[in-house]
Amino acid sequence: MTTMMRGGGFGDIARRGVITIPVDNGDAERAYRRLRKIMVSEGIYKELRESTTGHRKPAELRVLARKERERRTRRSKLNSKLGWIMRQKERGF
Repeated sequence: MTTMMRGGGFGDIARRGVITIPVDNGDAERAYRRLRKIMVSEGIYKELRESTTGHRKPAELRVLARKERERRTRRSKLNSKLGWIMRQKERGF
């Protein structure tokens, strides 16, 4: 049985626990491929790369900045609408 501990101060990874991959009939290559597939699908490789190198691609930074900007815009619009609703409620409408 192959076991990989997730830890070592890699942010979200440390909270997830342990991945256990069964090795069927001594086929370690297949177990390794399964482990890699799980790690890629959960974004562990990306987190490890970012935590070790501290570098992100410029395109990735632009996407993150755009998402953050959209989130702030949605939030301010929602707060504005809620404020309007509360003012109308106070007036008795």
